[in-house]
Amino acid sequence: MLGSFFLLASLVLEGLAVSLLIKEGLSNSGISLVILLHLFASASVTLGLMQTLKKESGYRNWILLGTSLTLTIPVGGLLGVLLLFFLRNKLDPEAVSDLCDEYKKYMSCSGRRKKLPGKIVNLPEFVRQGTEIEPAVQGLSDKDASRRAGAARILGKLGDKSSLERLHSLAKDSYAVVRSEAASHISEGHEEFTTNIFQAQKESSAHPESSEAHRILANIALEYCESGLLDTQAKKTYLDLAETEYLESLTLEAEQAEVYNNLGRISIIKQNFLEARERFEKALSYDEDNLRALLGMAQCCYEFGEYEKIPSICNRIREKHPHPDRFLDIISFWTEESGAKDGIKY
Repeated sequence: MLGSFFLLASLVLEGLAVSLLIKEGLSNSGISLVILLHLFASASVTLGLMQTLKKESGYRNWILLGTSLTLTIPVGGLLGVLLLFFLRNKLDPEAVSDLCDEYKKYMSCSGRRKKLPGKIVNLPEFVRQGTEIEPAVQGLSDKDASRRAGAARILGKLGDKSSLERLHSLAKDSYAVVRSEAASHISEGHEEFTTNIFQAQKESSAHPESSEAHRILANIALEYCESGLLDTQAKKTYLDLAETEYLESLTLEAEQAEVYNNLGRISIIKQNFLEARERFEKALSYDEDNLRALLGMAQCCYEFGEYEKIPSICNRIREKHPHPDRFLDIISFWTEESGAKDGIKY
């Protein structure tokens, strides 16, 4: 009877501890009270089990075993719960949820259509992204410094343009820990790109006759420009480097559809859409079903107001590339905005 009472009391105390942990989170007072309640619950379980075993068997070995189990299992359980709440507070829950959702969408590779944006944003961006995902971390408006720093860590791990742009804003945060976290990831990004560019320049200088060496250097420089790390002047410098190296690569090997695609991307960044269209057309002359070139042409048509040409491009993409859902959604959205929707086959 007495043993049952102690066991019941331990359950009540553990319930209070968990409720308090949920309510108070990881505040100092909350943790102190939870630990105190947990110790009382552990002691109650120990006393209850000792009374029960003593009454039934009288063996001290059983009592010793029961005492060990009731002390280690609840403590281990508490540590597990504390770990979950620690992660919840350190990593923004919305950020983790969004990241997981984007990962599931990416891995599914199904024909499900993604939600369209509320307005047209970052139009040059879609040409660069290919079939990659660019998960965005939400919830950065939280006032808690540890959560904001946790979000900065997630952004740093993602490393895409959107994430790096958000890191730049966090580098001016009011909390020092957030500024430090953001600055460290920005610095790492610069260091990685500059190291890779330096190595590629050495290789290009050592093998000036190699089209591939020039192309690799240009690819890295263009990626640096689109990373979100550079200011306007630095971006212009690396864009010029990328364009020069791509053109040099073409003098050594003319029929390179992807090089013309990348030159088209550079023209789009420079807002020279006439030149961009010429370069995308050149890419299509070497590879008539090239997805990136078709998407680039669609964007150029949109920028020129030639909305009537977009449906045929959209249908062509749909026929040749069964599952580029994200881009087809964007093109469809353009046509809805421009009133050229009727020509698209669904």
